[in-house]
Amino acid sequence: MKGYALVESTYFDSLKGIDEIINFGTARSYSFKNKHFFKDYQERVKTLGFTQTNLSLFADVFSGLIIVGVLTSGAVWVVEGKFLLGEMMAAYSLLANILPAVNRFVDANIVLQESSIASTRLMDMLLIDAERREGKLQFEMNNSLSIKNGSFSWNGRNYIFQNIDLILEKGKITSLWGSSGAGKSTIVQLLQRKYKLDSGNIFVDNINAEEINLAEYRKNIGVVPQTIKIFNGTILENILVGRDIKDYAIIERRIAEFGLLPFYQRFEYGLATIIGEDGRELSGGEKQLISITRALLDNPKVLIIDEGLSGIDIELEKIIFDVIKDYSKENAVLLITHNMNSIMKTDFVYVLANGTISQKGTPQLLISTSGYFNKMWKMKEEIYSNKKVMINE
Repeated sequence: MKGYALVESTYFDSLKGIDEIINFGTARSYSFKNKHFFKDYQERVKTLGFTQTNLSLFADVFSGLIIVGVLTSGAVWVVEGKFLLGEMMAAYSLLANILPAVNRFVDANIVLQESSIASTRLMDMLLIDAERREGKLQFEMNNSLSIKNGSFSWNGRNYIFQNIDLILEKGKITSLWGSSGAGKSTIVQLLQRKYKLDSGNIFVDNINAEEINLAEYRKNIGVVPQTIKIFNGTILENILVGRDIKDYAIIERRIAEFGLLPFYQRFEYGLATIIGEDGRELSGGEKQLISITRALLDNPKVLIIDEGLSGIDIELEKIIFDVIKDYSKENAVLLITHNMNSIMKTDFVYVLANGTISQKGTPQLLISTSGYFNKMWKMKEEIYSNKKVMINE
């Protein structure tokens, strides 16, 4: 079972990454890897087959020896007068009925072990704790969504962050900045209640988020993730993602309110354009625009953009930032980005470093204050200055 699972996952992994394999000319290496795993799987199948054959052979030989032994002993005892012939034949008949059942049990042993392994693997999945959905309150946010004294770690590992306080205020664009691996995307997952804090709580105004109905809560937390999933279908289907909105005019009007309708009108069939499996016919920026539209469609009270502006050209970035700016007037927005220029357009910045919120304040304040953010800003300015010198030369 493990061998088969390994072969299957390797094949699918290779097929999904076929573009990279072709780009780097590593088809031979992956072909060898796939053949190696398949050969190992075949060896395991062969070993299992030999084991079953040996068990069956052993059981048959052992049964034959028992029958020969019983018949020989019975014949001697009959001759010596210790047994009647009818008694010996009755004992042999009973033995002849018992041995095939024993042989079948031996053959069934491997099947029982396979079933035991399969049931164990199944129970490992079924016994995962279900999401807590007992919250009854509706989502109502008048002021802010916040994390208070939040700490989180993966099982058996050190804390990613400890005792952090993060407030997303209505009417503001808040940005979260930190180095790669600092835990920014993990905070996004926590705010969506996909993970649970080890300690601390998430609050909507002054209400613990655990008391709010989970479906209602997530409907009001719109997220533009780093990795965007595009389904095989039309642009409209990818914006809806299964949401039951049958009136096409409502959707078009919502998109027009965001100022993004001209973008979708560039496609041959507009929102009805089929974009292929995994959005192969789209650029990275186009995927991000679909994801932003998808997140805004339900008019959530909190919008979180996790590196959602990285693949967009300057013109579209300006359009989207205008949308975000307008949207933040009545809602809370969290922007996670490494782009310093984007951070400068936000109202408040949190700097996540060394497992804690090391700095916070307006972008202008952090630039003028010594610290990690100021250091990174100066480094960015130095790189930019060097580029300008090179261009002038």
